[in-house]
Amino acid sequence: ARLGLAVRAARRGRRAAVVLCQTPPAIPSLAVCWFWARVDGARVVGDWHNLGFSVVEDGARRARRGALRGSDRLAVAAYRALERRSAALLDGHVCVTRALAAWLEAHFAVDAAPAHDRPPAFFQKVAAGDRAAALRRVGAAGVFSKATAREAAFWGAATDLGDAVCDAGGAPRPARPAVVVSSTSWSPDEDFTVLVDALAAYDASAGTPRLVVVVTGK
Repeated sequence: ARLGLAVRAARRGRRAAVVLCQTPPAIPSLAVCWFWARVDGARVVGDWHNLGFSVVEDGARRARRGALRGSDRLAVAAYRALERRSAALLDGHVCVTRALAAWLEAHFAVDAAPAHDRPPAFFQKVAAGDRAAALRRVGAAGVFSKATAREAAFWGAATDLGDAVCDAGGAPRPARPAVVVSSTSWSPDEDFTVLVDALAAYDASAGTPRLVVVVTGK
């Protein structure tokens, strides 16, 4: 009901030629956008960032601590069927990866064009003079810690993340740890175990530099 009211309010005084509907949530968003687009004589394009039914399934697994009940499986199956049917109503589709485009074609009979996410223009490389301060802020968020003997040994004499990576002038230290940042929504469609397995293999390799991995998202 709220989505319908929001769309109705947005239509006041204007009529769109194209309606872009981001999903998830697929239900009822896709059907509501399709309906109002048809009222206006507009075309509607689905903007796929994930799969709604898999998000529902993942949420149920978390709530049940891994084991789905029969009612959960029924709800996921119903959501998937409605999501597939709603997708068929749309005039076009875009999605965030080639892998998702291939899945949509194979399972939903949807021809989606990959349109990769890109950072806005204000995302710029940090200047050398600001690098240590930026890393210090990241470290203060919980990345840098010497609470255990293992952590103390990893960081050595460094007083914070900025100090570990940069010298007083902001130049990279020769023996600095590498810093890797990864975002994730932690859903089955983004297989984070690929990175976890790679980190385990990296950790088991001899002579590799120290590695700091910062993970954002839920």
